Order: sequence, then C-alpha cells, then structure tokens
Amino acid sequence: LTANAMIGDKEKCFSAGMNDYMTKPIDFDVLESTLNTWLSKAEEKQNLTNKKKVWDLDSALNRVRGKENKLKMLVNVFLRDIPKQIADLQNRIEAGEFDEVNDLAKSVKKVALNLSADQLAETADQLAQAKSTENMESLGSKLANQNSSLIDELKKFADK
Repeated sequence: LTANAMIGDKEKCFSAGMNDYMTKPIDFDVLESTLNTWLSKAEEKQNLTNKKKVWDLDSALNRVRGKENKLKMLVNVFLRDIPKQIADLQNRIEAGEFDEVNDLAKSVKKVALNLSADQLAETADQLAQAKSTENMESLGSKLANQNSSLIDELKKFADK
C-alpha cells in the first residue's frame, strides 16, 4: 500500500521488492481481494511446507535395523498405549492441568519420534511449549487428528 500513484511508481515499488501494488485512497473491495489472493498463496505455501509424512516406514525400519518383527511389536505397543495418553492429554487440557499436559505431550513426542511419526512429534512438542489454554486446546485437537491418521497407517503395517 502506498501513497505513490504517479506514473512509474508501480514499477519502482516492484523493483524494490513489493509483491503487489495498491494506492490510496483505499478501495475496500480491492483491498479484500488483494488480501485474499496473498493469504491463499501463503496458505498454499504453508500447506506444502507442512506436508510431512504421517509415518516414515523406511526411517522407522532403520531405527530397528530392518527388523520388521521388532517394529511391529513397537507399533502394537503404540496402538495399545498412545490413544489412552492422547485422551488423558485432552482431559488434562480441559481441566487446566498444564504441568501434566506438558509432561504427557513430551512423552507422546518421544514415542512418536521413535516411530518416525514426525508430524505427531512436532505437534506434541508445540503442545508441550504452549502457553495459553486456547493454544493448547487447538494443538490438542490437532494432535488427536494426527494420531487418528497415524493409527490408520500403523494398523495397515501391523496387519500385513
């Protein structure tokens, strides 16, 4: 946004590194359209950046030196224990028991990293560092959703 609306000003702004150009006085329809354009581009970029695998089977197998039976055992322990921990974590968030949330989130992170479930580990880490109830509730929901997707992947592996 600039007050410079003379001939050549637009080109100067672009050459200085601006991504778009809008002059005063503000036309709110143009402003809304421009913001929507750039916000959707930013969201697309963020989505591409966040496209980590739900579960990296190759990396998980590397961690157990290629021993598929050992990995299946770890997966089954995860499938048995982590859903209870995630439910407990959600309950603790609702109860405002933040120290317990921090401890449970760190525990989930460690287990997720051991299974190469990087998305879940990253969200658990963010949850362990969260400072506000609103943030914790949002991250807790995100963690539960990611865990659900991870469980689907792990069940496929465990059942083969």
